Amino acid sequence: MAHSIRLHKGIPRVNIRPKMPNRSTTPPHQSTNLVVCKWVFRIKRLPDGSIDKYKARLVAKGFHQRPGLDVNNAFLQGHLSENAYIAQPPSIEVLTTSSGVLLTQRRYIFDLLARTKMFGAKPIATPLVTDGNLILHSGIALTNYTKYKTLVGSLQYLYLTHPDLSYVVNKLSQFMHRPTSEHWIAAKRLLQYMCGTLTHGLFLHKANTFSLHAFSDANWARNKDDYISMGAYIVYLGCHPISWSSKKQRTVARSSIEAEYRLVAATTSEINWICSLVTELGITLPTLPIIYCDNVGATYLYSNPVFHSRMKHVAIDYHFIRDQVQSDALRVTHVSSADQLVNTLTKPFSRSCFQEVASKNYESRLASSPELHLEGAY
Repeated sequence: MAHSIRLHKGIPRVNIRPKMPNRSTTPPHQSTNLVVCKWVFRIKRLPDGSIDKYKARLVAKGFHQRPGLDVNNAFLQGHLSENAYIAQPPSIEVLTTSSGVLLTQRRYIFDLLARTKMFGAKPIATPLVTDGNLILHSGIALTNYTKYKTLVGSLQYLYLTHPDLSYVVNKLSQFMHRPTSEHWIAAKRLLQYMCGTLTHGLFLHKANTFSLHAFSDANWARNKDDYISMGAYIVYLGCHPISWSSKKQRTVARSSIEAEYRLVAATTSEINWICSLVTELGITLPTLPIIYCDNVGATYLYSNPVFHSRMKHVAIDYHFIRDQVQSDALRVTHVSSADQLVNTLTKPFSRSCFQEVASKNYESRLASSPELHLEGAY
């Protein structure tokens, strides 16, 4: 079961390579033979037998095709002589309107709630209580870990279209080896939150702006088990969130400035990768990428030419960011905490604050568009 949970972590890293231009999303015709797909998981081991990495691959079920179509030529080569139609990855729905595209996982959420007998539970407004600070040894240890691990593993697939779940799911994943009653209650609360957000998803508007910017934030030393800071970022292309992360940093930060600085370095690496991808796609960014950080001290260090002795232990991150800024590859600027859009990915918030930030990150309800209807969706 532990292997199964970790294998699912490979799913969010699936890349559609730009060198394969023969893939596009289109509504299937009524007579189209649609080829479905599935996830295949594998454990790659080192020569000594220890685990190197967990790998996930999305493959087409070629045996659903009609006779006469060579599966090898259709899926392993870059040039197709036939039109092959493959379904979207499991449980992800793509709904098209005149104003944009909606990505949602309604069916997956519906099945998850039904499987856990939580469908019809009373909805709540936030995924975690405001003062919720889950720790390792709170509550009574569960006698059966399987149910908890299965639920959290299922939830990990959901934040592909729900950035608001990133912090809670990451937090729950930290207790896989010894879940307690408190952790189980928190997981069930998250299911109650999903009852009220069944029709939520990511809406991608039609827009001509391709400016790249990101928000980064670190919650310094909040974890009472090891005092390792929680860091998160969201990268936007125009007004659309296209990449986000919420996870613990690798080492203990000695100050909030250090925690924020390390997080900005990670965000810079992500932006560099996205810039290279955008360039390969032939898109020119109209402005320099911008990283918004709400820590004044960290922002000051990016532009200060003097290297402080107190930052020697983060020298690599320091010079990496300075090099990017001085070469005009990106800008780092300060943003107030009230305008920080990544706060909900690092800590729990009250209902009003959480809903305000979440509504800015993605379009919420299908019902908000008159072109989309829930009836008959399942």
